[in-house]
Amino acid sequence: MLRRYYSTHVPIEIARTFITIAETRSFSRAGEKLGLSQPAISAQVKRLQTIVGGPVFEKQSTGGLNFTPRGQSALSLARKLLEINDQIVSLGGAQKGKQVVRVGISCELIEPFLLAWSQRQPEIGLQIQSSSSCEIAKGLSEGFLDVGILLGEQVAGDQTIEEWEEPLVWVRHPNFVASPGSSIPIIGWPGSCTDSHVERCFERQGVAYRIVFASPEHQARLAAASYCFGVVAMPERRVAPPLIVAGDFYLPKLLPIKASIAIRSGFSLAVVDEMKPVWADLAAKSDTVRRH
Repeated sequence: MLRRYYSTHVPIEIARTFITIAETRSFSRAGEKLGLSQPAISAQVKRLQTIVGGPVFEKQSTGGLNFTPRGQSALSLARKLLEINDQIVSLGGAQKGKQVVRVGISCELIEPFLLAWSQRQPEIGLQIQSSSSCEIAKGLSEGFLDVGILLGEQVAGDQTIEEWEEPLVWVRHPNFVASPGSSIPIIGWPGSCTDSHVERCFERQGVAYRIVFASPEHQARLAAASYCFGVVAMPERRVAPPLIVAGDFYLPKLLPIKASIAIRSGFSLAVVDEMKPVWADLAAKSDTVRRH
């Protein structure tokens, strides 16, 4: 989640959780009050301790919590941070009472989501982060996201509310030509859920390949394909000019990849119900939708 700022940026969620723990003197009671699971609470405290460089709590023999001197200083600053945040939010006036949902969306699915949302326009505020499915899964488990729209990723401990299969296709520029007899030049992001899926297809069919361009950014991969660096795998619905679906005989057949919508533990099911038309539109391109 925004790794470049990991050690210098303190998410408001951490400050709010930290203050709630201080008020309730209990991880479990703080979790109940915030609607967060125990693993999410623990993960946020661990991240806070990484940021401030040491422990913020000391456990008593009676089972309670005491603050370390570092924790006392962090708590005082966290209260100021949260107060400033809430004052800024209050400038929104009528927006203040609007339900805000933190949604993480796989880069490959961001445009279909935005299209579905713009057509339905539920009375819900959004805070959107577009990232890799692996980062979104982490954000769900740690309580920094409420909803995750993922590609090829299952989230342990969180509730999947809808899933379907996205047909994957090879995509290239019309002018791209592969060198005869050489390994296939691939554009991707090694270690990503999509690339892991593609690698299995190559291995299953015994086809040689090489990575010629790697980026976590979907748009960067599209740009590389547009300049004939190689071929890239993506959901079929994302293909747009100047790129075309590649049906070349030397490319291994791609299997569909699973897509899913998951919510974090403790998130309001009532809000999920309000967003159902959006989920339905997002999955409507597939004939293999399976709702939970």
